[in-house]
Amino acid sequence: MALTCSGSTSNPNYTNYYVLLNLYYTLIFPYLSYCNIVWGSNYPSYLLPLVILQKRIIRIVCNLPYLVSTKTCFFNLNILILDNINNYQVPLFMFRLHNNQYPRPDSFPLTTGSQIHSHFTRSAHHLRPQFARIQVKQFSIMCNGPLL
Repeated sequence: MALTCSGSTSNPNYTNYYVLLNLYYTLIFPYLSYCNIVWGSNYPSYLLPLVILQKRIIRIVCNLPYLVSTKTCFFNLNILILDNINNYQVPLFMFRLHNNQYPRPDSFPLTTGSQIHSHFTRSAHHLRPQFARIQVKQFSIMCNGPLL
């Protein structure tokens, strides 16, 4: 018996629930996850319309009223919030880049603590972010990736 946001499986909207959830994963989720590594690390005010849209769609899927919180519905459906999609994809990208699963361009150097100084520290093997003088560069994968 599957757990749904709206209750049990005897609900007449049970099939409608699965259809709407499949439509979310088919039509909405690819747009939220495509190149999220690049645009997902940005000012929260720029991402707010997408967060509101994602919450509106989850309210439709779970058949929730307007003012009800969507946090439990995201949890019950195992759906990642927009910020969590970025927090998942960036470390995955950095892991693959660090383990040479992607071709590493010369313009994307990964530096570790042991490359910065010669003495041993506990975090000598951790990746270090590049210096960013301006705020816009702090959102880039070179600065944000090693921090996650």
